[in-house]
Amino acid sequence: MGYKFEMIKMLLKRTNSVFKKQIKTTKINQKKIKYAQIDKQTPTVIFENGFGVNMKLWDEVFLEISKTNSVFAYNRKDNRILKDKILTSDMVEHLRDVLKDREIRPPYILVGHSLGGLNMQYFAKKYPEEVAGIVLVDSTHPKGLGDPSLMPKSRKKIFEHVNRCANEVLNLPDMADIPMIALIATYESSRNKYPEKLLIQIDEMKKAMETFPEIYPSCELQSVDSGHFVMYEKPEVVTTAIKDILDTIVLK
Repeated sequence: MGYKFEMIKMLLKRTNSVFKKQIKTTKINQKKIKYAQIDKQTPTVIFENGFGVNMKLWDEVFLEISKTNSVFAYNRKDNRILKDKILTSDMVEHLRDVLKDREIRPPYILVGHSLGGLNMQYFAKKYPEEVAGIVLVDSTHPKGLGDPSLMPKSRKKIFEHVNRCANEVLNLPDMADIPMIALIATYESSRNKYPEKLLIQIDEMKKAMETFPEIYPSCELQSVDSGHFVMYEKPEVVTTAIKDILDTIVLK
């Protein structure tokens, strides 16, 4: 069935009119960017999408967190990532340009899904003084996705490129002591939806994510009975993780 097909089905079901009203358009370097922004108190919670994923999947989490804190989500132009070999460093600098354009200043709580989680790890390592906390949502590991040669031809180029992105994160200095929660999808209730080869790949990624505390000692792991799109299937879990990080910051 595949992640992309699952995402399309999810977006077709989305009817959250409140979130849709928040979506606006701006221009960054002559390119249109769609974003959603609500200004409240800092720290601002920044939502970073996975590869090819629409910000609408954050809608319930975004709106719940906006009751207390400033929030920002946007759509990257992912259609050229592979062709133009756009790396994590490029995506993070693009995000920083967008935040500057929208006059959104640190401190930030970085919330990243899948490839977006990898980007948020890079952001926090590169600019630790701007980051107050991190929530990784079934995030890509800084050691990448595994051996591309074992993947179907249709996914090989994606794996190769994500591994190059991951290498950028791995080569940065160790992350500062920043509060972090990593949510790991277990697929327990949905394993029958996926072919065996994909399940093997999923299980390998899960094993890798379980090593996050070895890389980031401040990281707390939380397993979630969900598919890859945790923010859609279990938005309350993501919301709680963000609130837990916010409470940690308040208590400091």
